[in-house]
Amino acid sequence: MFYALGDTRTPGLLAIPAALAQAAVAVALLALADPADVVVGLPLAYGLFFVLGSAGAVAILRRRLGGMDGRRITRTLAKLYAASVPGGLVAAAAVWGCGHLPGDRLPAVLAVLTGSLAGGLVFLGAARLLRVGELGYFLELARRRMRRSGRSE
Repeated sequence: MFYALGDTRTPGLLAIPAALAQAAVAVALLALADPADVVVGLPLAYGLFFVLGSAGAVAILRRRLGGMDGRRITRTLAKLYAASVPGGLVAAAAVWGCGHLPGDRLPAVLAVLTGSLAGGLVFLGAARLLRVGELGYFLELARRRMRRSGRSE
């Protein structure tokens, strides 16, 4: 939103306290958690960055725009989260299946490719079934860019 408003400074300023909180949690994890648990905890520190940054952005944008359509935003986010569940399950199944193949590198590459492709397609299908309106905008933008790149070659 800030970029659409021509404001490139505010997102950078919002990132500073969020990054400091993320770094503090990450350092605390390194100092306090068992080494095996650090890898599991680091995504929490990373998520904290986005939660704090988003909370700050919402507060500033509400004031700047005179409010926001919170119900519609919440409804869309809920639909997107719901659509991510079957996509995530399919991706996990693909990764699990590829993990049972012999070898090291080929199964890992196949897991990434099939997991992301299959999971992504299921997510898009689920989002479409849930009638996520923004999906149409995204797909049309992708189509136009693909057409443009096809013509330029």
